[in-house]
Amino acid sequence: MAALGLVTGISMAKGLMGIITLFLVVMYLMNLTSHGVEAKKVVEQIEEDLELERELKILNVPPLKTIRTKEGDDLDCIDFYKQPSLSHPLLRDHKIQMKPTFFPKRDTNKTSSATEPMQIIFKHKKCPKGTIPIRRTSKEDLLRARAFSIEFITNVRRINRHFSGQYIADVNMELTNGPIRGASASINVYNPTVSDSQFTTGQIWINGGPNETPNYIMVGWTVNPILYRDHNTRFFTFWMVCFKSNLLSKLNTTPHIPPVTSVVSDGAMSFTLQAAEEIGVPEVLLWTTSACGFLAYLHYPHLMDRGFTPLKDASYLLNGYLDTPLDWIPGMNGIRLKDIPTFVRTTNPDDVMLNFVKGEVGRAYKASAIILNTFEILEKDVVDALSTMLPRVYTIGPLPLMLDQIKDDRLSSIGSNLWKEESECLEWLDSKEPSSVVYVNFGSITVMTPQQLVEFAWGLSNSNHTFLWIIRPDLVEGDSAVLPSEFVSQTKERGMLSSWCPQEKVLNHPAIGGFLTHSGWNSTLESICGGVPMVCWPFFADQQTNCRYSCTHWGIGTEMDNNVKRDEVEKLVRELMEGDKGKEMKTKAMVWKKKAEEATSPDGSSLLNFDNLVDEILLSNRLLP
Repeated sequence: MAALGLVTGISMAKGLMGIITLFLVVMYLMNLTSHGVEAKKVVEQIEEDLELERELKILNVPPLKTIRTKEGDDLDCIDFYKQPSLSHPLLRDHKIQMKPTFFPKRDTNKTSSATEPMQIIFKHKKCPKGTIPIRRTSKEDLLRARAFSIEFITNVRRINRHFSGQYIADVNMELTNGPIRGASASINVYNPTVSDSQFTTGQIWINGGPNETPNYIMVGWTVNPILYRDHNTRFFTFWMVCFKSNLLSKLNTTPHIPPVTSVVSDGAMSFTLQAAEEIGVPEVLLWTTSACGFLAYLHYPHLMDRGFTPLKDASYLLNGYLDTPLDWIPGMNGIRLKDIPTFVRTTNPDDVMLNFVKGEVGRAYKASAIILNTFEILEKDVVDALSTMLPRVYTIGPLPLMLDQIKDDRLSSIGSNLWKEESECLEWLDSKEPSSVVYVNFGSITVMTPQQLVEFAWGLSNSNHTFLWIIRPDLVEGDSAVLPSEFVSQTKERGMLSSWCPQEKVLNHPAIGGFLTHSGWNSTLESICGGVPMVCWPFFADQQTNCRYSCTHWGIGTEMDNNVKRDEVEKLVRELMEGDKGKEMKTKAMVWKKKAEEATSPDGSSLLNFDNLVDEILLSNRLLP
C-alpha cells in the first residue's frame, strides 16, 4: 500500500524495441512473484527474510558511534542530515528547521531558541555533536510492526462494542473543518494480567484520509504477550502513512525525468488504478494466473450472490457439494465448484482472502486493459468470454518464450526466483537417457505434512524410475523435511535431491520424461513450453483450476488425490513414464509446445497482441473507456 507495484514511463523517442525489452522483463518478474499476495496460510520464508533485510538496510544507517543502554538496546549516533527519514523522495533536499514556522494560538508563548540538534545523555554517554541517537531496528521489531493488524486498527473505532473476543471502549471525536494539529489525553498506566493469547492497551490516536488509504498516528501503552512474548507493560508509538499518486505526481514534476505516461501493475495491486486516474494516464493490470483461473476469480462475486460460498458448514467440504457443476459460467465447459480457486472453500463470510479477491476482481473492470500470461489458442473459449466482459484483454504469453525473442545478453543475469539455484542437477541430467527422469517440484510456497512427504518418497522409490526431486527447506509444514534413511539408501543410484533448480532449463532438458507438479501456473506453462506431461497434485488457489484444464481440456495431465498414498504415486508415475496414457499425454504436450512457440514467433498471436497493447494502450497517453 505504501508504493506502486510498477510504474513505467514510456517515450516514443526510446524506440519500440526498448519498450518491448523493458516491458517483457518486468512482466516476467512480476509474474514470478505475484502469488505471494494471494497466499492465505503460507508465506515464502526466504522472500520475507530478504525483504526484511532490505528494510533493515534502509532503516539502520551506518552510525558514527553506538551506545548500548542498560535495557540492551543499541542507540546509533547518526549524522543529523543522514537520518533515514530524509531519504524519502518527498524529503530529499529538505531544509531542516530548528524552529517551527508557526505555532497554534494557544502555544504562542512556547517557543524554542534551539539552533542545533538537541542531545540526549545516557549515563555519561553522549552522541557526537551533529548527530542524533536512533534506536537500531531489529528483525523482531519489523515483524512486530507487521503484526499490527489492519483489521484491529479498523475495528477499534467501533465504540463500546464486543467483537471477535475483544472489548473496545473509546471517546471518538471527528473533525471535518480545518487541520488537526494534535491531541492530548490522560491515560492510567498499570500492569493488568492477561493470558498468552490476549492483549490489552490504552492509547491515543489520530487518523485521517479515505478508508482505503488511511493515515494513523498512535501512542500509548500495552501489555501484549502475542507481540513481545512477555507480560511487561510497554509504551509504544505506531504510525502508518499511505502514499499513492504522490509518487507519480512527483515524477511528473521533476526536471530531466521522462514523465510517467502509463502504469502497469500486478492484478492484485488494483489500488494503483486511482493513482493512474488522478494523473490522467492509462493503467494495465497483469493477472499472472491462467486465463481460466482469472475467469474463475472474476466470478467470485456471482458465486457469493448465488449462495455457493461461503459454505453453510464444514461438512460441505466432504459431502459431495464441491462436485456441483457450474454450467452457468461462460467459457468454462464442465467446470465444478471444486475446480474454482480454493478461497471459496470457507464457512466464514468475513474470510480475508474471499473478500480480498472479490474486491480486486471488482476493480479489474476499471483498468484500461488486462494482460494475461497465456496464448490465445490454449484458452480460446475462456479468452473469448473474458473479452465480452472486460474493455480489452491481451494474451502475451508464454512470457519466457516472449523474452527469448529479445537477443540481449544483459537479460541473462535476471533470475526467475529468489531461491539459490543448484545447477549441478543439469550436469546430472546430462548423464541420463532421453525421457527417463521424473522431475518432482511442488513450487515455492506449497507445503505438506511429514506423512505426505514419506508417501511421496516411497511412491517414487517403488516406481523404479529415475527422479530429480526438489525439496525446499520449508517444504514440510512446521518441521524440517526429513526423508527415511532407507529411502535415501535405496534410491541413491537413481535419484537426485536438490533444494532448488533452474526449472525452465530442467523442463527443457531431453532427459526429462514427466513432471510431478503442484499445478502452479508458472510451472504449468513452463511444462507446456518444454513439451512435458504432468501428474498434478494441486495445493491451493487457482492450482485446482489449472489442474482441471491440464487434465480434461488440454490432455497433458492426470490428477492425484489430495490424500496422497504411496500406491497411487507409484501407479501414476509408472503410467506417466511408461503407460499408454503417458505416451498420449506426451504427444499432446509436444503439440502444445509447438503452438506456444508459434504464438511467440514474429508473426504469432502473442507478439501481435503485444504490439497492439503498446500502440493502443501504453503509447496512447490518454485514458480509455
